Amino acid sequence: MKNTALSTHCCALGSDLCPCVLSTLDECLVCSHLQGGSLCDCSWGKYCVYINYIHDRKSVPGAEGLLLVPLRVIRMAPYGSHIFFSAPKSLVDSVKPLHYLYLKRERKGGKPVPAVILETYPAHGVISVAVNGRVKTIDGPVANPSTLYPLPAEEKAVGGLDRLAGISGERMLLAAGDFGQLLVYTLIKNYFPPVNHLTVLVKDSYPIAQKLKKLGVRCLVEDGIPALDKSQVDIVVSLGRDSYHRRVTETIGLSGIPHLALSINWLP
Repeated sequence: MKNTALSTHCCALGSDLCPCVLSTLDECLVCSHLQGGSLCDCSWGKYCVYINYIHDRKSVPGAEGLLLVPLRVIRMAPYGSHIFFSAPKSLVDSVKPLHYLYLKRERKGGKPVPAVILETYPAHGVISVAVNGRVKTIDGPVANPSTLYPLPAEEKAVGGLDRLAGISGERMLLAAGDFGQLLVYTLIKNYFPPVNHLTVLVKDSYPIAQKLKKLGVRCLVEDGIPALDKSQVDIVVSLGRDSYHRRVTETIGLSGIPHLALSINWLP
């Protein structure tokens, strides 16, 4: 593959578990065909994900009652985990992107783990969530989740979304830090206003850059925040912790570029 690093995040590649539910959902990390591309751009010399998908498509196991069936956990260390669940239809239809929910084991005891809804797949009865890597989940419900408790619909995990409504027709840089990188695709797909040009700045490209291309968004992968001036961008939006917002503000300096900070409310 051109980006062989992506294959390290898939424990099923080359095994009897491949292709998994991610191929059915067009969320496969390593196959351009299963990401919706018309051409194969990989140089993977081993197991062909796409050929196996054609000949051995696997069905998604259904969920019963209130129980969730964990289908795949993608660990995006050190930022968090991206988890896919088979879920009851009533739950799939009721949750909203970037809203809170809690993951808790069916048995009593144990502290619920906060998570963020990323995507729903009604045709398959599947939802995906992000769990922050800073949340302590050793031997917790993320390792063996079973029951989902959604919070009220007005409880959003990202603060400041209403302020996006006043933005239109501008050149924008969206800078996503740490755990915010797992949320940025969902944020753009569901909440972003029309802008003339949108560039997303992330530290790590997996699998964000590939998904952003589907939205027609340019992805800039850099370790730090580049110097900016008004000839390049009209507004900067940052998504992450308070410390990340401060770094963005310091980089903008006296340029006069407006800065909108979107906070991730429950980060410790």
